Amino acid sequence: MSTDLTPVDEFTTTIPVPEDGDGMNSNSVNVAFQALANRTEYNSKRSGALTVVKSADETKASDNTPGDDSELLVALEASSTYRFRALLFIDNDGATAGFRAQMDCTVAVTSIKYSGKIFDVSTDGVFPAHRSVLQGQFSATGGEIGTTETFAEIEGTVETSGAGTLSVQWAQNTADASDTTVQRNSFLEAVKV
Repeated sequence: MSTDLTPVDEFTTTIPVPEDGDGMNSNSVNVAFQALANRTEYNSKRSGALTVVKSADETKASDNTPGDDSELLVALEASSTYRFRALLFIDNDGATAGFRAQMDCTVAVTSIKYSGKIFDVSTDGVFPAHRSVLQGQFSATGGEIGTTETFAEIEGTVETSGAGTLSVQWAQNTADASDTTVQRNSFLEAVKV
């Protein structure tokens, strides 16, 4: 028996039914359902999630002014509410550079609220969080996160009055000639609620 999943339309997929002697058991069914759950287009259409995953590393040096990440942005509809989450994998080459980030909207916003955390994986520390009624930065110094790979997490909600873009902005906390990199597979997800 084939284990191919055949899309019927944007929300329905046909799972093959076993015939006598095919040897399909509950394990086979679990594998088929897991394959279905992993289909990106299925997940995004079913949940309404807008997800962007970085395809390449992006590096900044000698720059402490947050600017848009080249890939981590999503289009939002007017008169809508979204919850969002960004996970940024960071590599800091300079001992003094640190990291700062914020969210930004090109859309007319009724409200945007979020908190951000930067983790120091070498000490299991969590650094400054920021909750913002409008936009605001949160950061960690180079002395706090050092030169190890670390990550930042941003979660919040945004209510729009007009259509536009939600983006992650980031930079070094202190301008440093060494590279600060947001790595591939970092992501931004927004879900309409």
